[in-house]
Amino acid sequence: MNKNKKSKLGTYSNDGLGMGLLDTEFSKEQLKEATKIVDEDLSEIRRDFMEQLLRLDSFIKSDIGAIPRTEDFILWVFDKKKIYQTGKKLPKITDKEIIDFAKDYTENLRNYTNYSNSDKFLKLNYGSNNHEVIKLIYDNLSPEKIEANYSEFEKIFGNYEITNKIRWKGSETEFVNLFTQIKFENLNLYSTLTRYFLNKNNNLFSAKQLSVSKSKSTETEYKGKSFVENIISQIKNHIKS
Repeated sequence: MNKNKKSKLGTYSNDGLGMGLLDTEFSKEQLKEATKIVDEDLSEIRRDFMEQLLRLDSFIKSDIGAIPRTEDFILWVFDKKKIYQTGKKLPKITDKEIIDFAKDYTENLRNYTNYSNSDKFLKLNYGSNNHEVIKLIYDNLSPEKIEANYSEFEKIFGNYEITNKIRWKGSETEFVNLFTQIKFENLNLYSTLTRYFLNKNNNLFSAKQLSVSKSKSTETEYKGKSFVENIISQIKNHIKS
């Protein structure tokens, strides 16, 4: 290889080694070693990402909407690193990188698959059991927790015009913990919930505040927790039967 010629490796996202290598005179041994280094870095990024995701999984799903494909994220991070950031100098993945990529990922989903339409109503994810689950939830919530007849309640789970929002008579903590444990297909669940419900004071719910209430109550004993868990248990038992 010409010692006076500088290598420009560029990115590595094309099956491990980037197009920059094509303009450089490498021996087979050097290419083999370079490929080995790249593969090791990709494996380390993958391991680091999976570890970080254990902490951020719930937050990303609830606040952003979806988890990006692992391999897509790995290549995205890999392309960003400097040429000297390899092996022991490979930087750890930051929360910001994961969150930023998740935001980009969900934005692309909305652009290409029109997911925004599904967020106009609460879309249950229990298949053929959807209608039974709606009735089960209603029977548990009315009249103690909500002010609505069954016809009004059922409409929020379909693409229907809604005249009045439903007043939630319980606490915000109960509300957010119940609806985040029910299986929905919505990417922006908090925002969708605010379309259909008012709090006990007849005021609008805030999607951001719902997120805060959820994060604060995840590991705590809140008032109404047994009530919420009982409904979720009934749904699971119904699906099994």
